[in-house]
Amino acid sequence: MTGRSRAIIAVFGGDEREAVDRASAFGEAIAKKGHILLTGGDGSNTATVKDQAIEGARPSAWVGVDPDPGPDPMRPIDAELVRDGFVVKSALGHWRNYLEGFLCDAAIGLPGGDGTLSEVMFALSLQRPVAFVGDDWKNKWDVDNTYEPEVLDDAFDRVRKSGDKPGFDEFLERADIQRALQRLPPHEYFAQDTPSGDVVDWIRSSISTPYRGAFLH
Repeated sequence: MTGRSRAIIAVFGGDEREAVDRASAFGEAIAKKGHILLTGGDGSNTATVKDQAIEGARPSAWVGVDPDPGPDPMRPIDAELVRDGFVVKSALGHWRNYLEGFLCDAAIGLPGGDGTLSEVMFALSLQRPVAFVGDDWKNKWDVDNTYEPEVLDDAFDRVRKSGDKPGFDEFLERADIQRALQRLPPHEYFAQDTPSGDVVDWIRSSISTPYRGAFLH
């Protein structure tokens, strides 16, 4: 089996202006440094963090994890090549936040709400290094306190808005994530104006090989 030669780095964030304004630069930096971008977008070029990051990464390869199902009701979970990217149609709603954490090797968290919080929390619980970019992250979550009950509550409230997912409910429990967060991977806070290339360099230096994310070949 041949492992990947490029890291998969996720960009998470809400659609506030300060996050959207940085997303393209992070996508570009990830691509320029020879890595693969992962987001929750599909490359439709909307004014969101997800698709702005994809625009920055193009024409380099990227992976999108769409919360919606595919067009075939008999095959709700699907994947397809889209121009220069690869989109997973997850049919998981907000539960796909865990899938994003599983598929990447590390993540960059831009400013955002409960959805972004759940994405970076799941990534940390899966031992993926995370760079927190934005001056409000420390006020929102002191990661070095391992976990805070209200943070876990907010993250799970977000994903459960998508209803029960029996395939996930069997193993994705709040208590399991809480235990997983007792041992944290590398993580770092960065100011909002930190150059994107510097953040990506830290991410790359924090990733151990062989890569932990999916897409091994």
